[in-house]
Amino acid sequence: MEQRIPLLRRLGLLSVGLTILLMVLGAWVKANGAGLSCPDWPACYGKLLPPFPSYENGGTWHGQPVLYSQAQELYEWGHRAVVSLLFVPLAAFALVAAFGKTLRPALRWLPLAALGLYFFQAFLGAVTVLTGNPPWATTFHLATAVAFLTTQLVATCAAYFAPTAPTRLEPTTPTAAAPGLVQPRAFTGYTWADSRPPEKNG
Repeated sequence: MEQRIPLLRRLGLLSVGLTILLMVLGAWVKANGAGLSCPDWPACYGKLLPPFPSYENGGTWHGQPVLYSQAQELYEWGHRAVVSLLFVPLAAFALVAAFGKTLRPALRWLPLAALGLYFFQAFLGAVTVLTGNPPWATTFHLATAVAFLTTQLVATCAAYFAPTAPTRLEPTTPTAAAPGLVQPRAFTGYTWADSRPPEKNG
């Protein structure tokens, strides 16, 4: 078994865990009406770190008063922060798996597929914010999130339960015992001749 398999398992679990946390945070943002509390992307009101302008501090954005609270903005900002953090274990998962020559093909390419879905999901997130959260963008965002998590789960399960490709056994060449009769040496290491009783001398 390759030495990289334990690392793959840890990276897969970490990626899945952060993705579940990300989906929970997304639901929390939605429940608190904070999906558009950061009107730009990837920054929030042109800033990468809080505090942000809010209605509590009389903040404005492009000359208009901000209608969201600091808490709502922090919910959305925290969601984006976990998205950025997730990239590290996910990219490492994909990189380590891609160079595992003895790994199953599915385990080699599924993390790469998950990485592609990650970038597509980030793109959809930006579209959702910049277009005002239309229903079609939200629907695609959710569907991609489910596919993203499922891909990681399958890859992580493969790393735990079936990481390497099965070894193909090379059967020995059967001797000509009878037409169409397979010699048992290919399976047991013995031939028909080995089962014959020894001949008596004289």
